[in-house]
Amino acid sequence: MKLKNKLIELNPCFSEETLNNMICTYKRGYIIYPMDIIVIDDAVFHKEAVLDDFSSIHEIRTFMFEGMRPYYSISEIDFIVYESDIFSSEEGLSIEDKIYTSRFISDCINSIYGENITKPKYELNSDTIFYGYDGLVFNKITGIAVYVNMNFVDIGRSVKDKKECDIKLCIQNEDEIILYYIHQSFKDNKPIWTIVKTNNEVWRLNDEVLKLENNNVTYKLKPEK
Repeated sequence: MKLKNKLIELNPCFSEETLNNMICTYKRGYIIYPMDIIVIDDAVFHKEAVLDDFSSIHEIRTFMFEGMRPYYSISEIDFIVYESDIFSSEEGLSIEDKIYTSRFISDCINSIYGENITKPKYELNSDTIFYGYDGLVFNKITGIAVYVNMNFVDIGRSVKDKKECDIKLCIQNEDEIILYYIHQSFKDNKPIWTIVKTNNEVWRLNDEVLKLENNNVTYKLKPEK
């Protein structure tokens, strides 16, 4: 609770969900060294060092925890598994719908990034191995992650039903994180993503703590009248 109160002090505009996502890193059972928390809009990323058995740093990574709603990582299973459909096959998407949705999302992400960083998972299928028809995989580029605030099934249903909607999408390349606002509309029954690169300021915990400390020092050094 003390940590949450400190975060509220630094930024009282954070929602309860964002605050909970910011402190979730400290509830795990293995040793980590928190280095920073990065927030853009309602997307929360953690920068941390992972310690080895000798308490030495062997990895530094910036990432969003899997399952941190409202976002889904396109490379994780929860992006394609619709929660209410785990025990039911009634998701309303045919194989053709899944193929179309996978290609459409992949092409849009590649267009946003300006490079072919993803491809539909169905392209991995062969005569001997079956990967399914829904979802995306990354091409061999390290350090890049994509998060979207709608899962695959919801996007697929909105495309199938010709439903307009608004989507948020984050592309992360190490510590560089860019948020895009997307409006889905239709022309000649085909989906179109109108994409706007936001100028939302990236909030970094380390920077805000330094600002607070500097302000406190300046206040203390201010001469009395």
